[in-house]
Amino acid sequence: MAWLDLVKAFDSVPHRFLVEAAIRHGFNLWILRMSLDAYRFERRLSADGCFSEPLIATRSLIAGSTSATTELRVLFLDLLDEAAAMSPLADLSVYVDDTSVDAVGDEESASLEVERVTDFLCDGFARMGMEVSASKGHVMASRVAIGA
Repeated sequence: MAWLDLVKAFDSVPHRFLVEAAIRHGFNLWILRMSLDAYRFERRLSADGCFSEPLIATRSLIAGSTSATTELRVLFLDLLDEAAAMSPLADLSVYVDDTSVDAVGDEESASLEVERVTDFLCDGFARMGMEVSASKGHVMASRVAIGA
């Protein structure tokens, strides 16, 4: 079993990919627009009375908002569906931004499938500009050699 945790998941959601996923899955674009607009207002950096040009956030969801976890699901839906279809041995479990990949079978087949699906997920998250935590991820196996 492999556990994956995304680094600052809500803070790193790319709006462009979220909008594309919302269109593909029929998510209500008016609701999405209201949600993203709440975060995309102009901001300026200031130091000692000097101000920057306006900045507009193009990444991030408001953690704690009622729609943030649903929007995260919409973003990850295609990747997780593809990963689930890759292997009859592998099972995925997802809780918000944490994903586990589990497989039952003979040691070699199960460990290879967990590795293959986990690599696929890590690559997919990276393509979206999201980072899988190197320190929070874990592997659990029936023997140390398999986990390694």
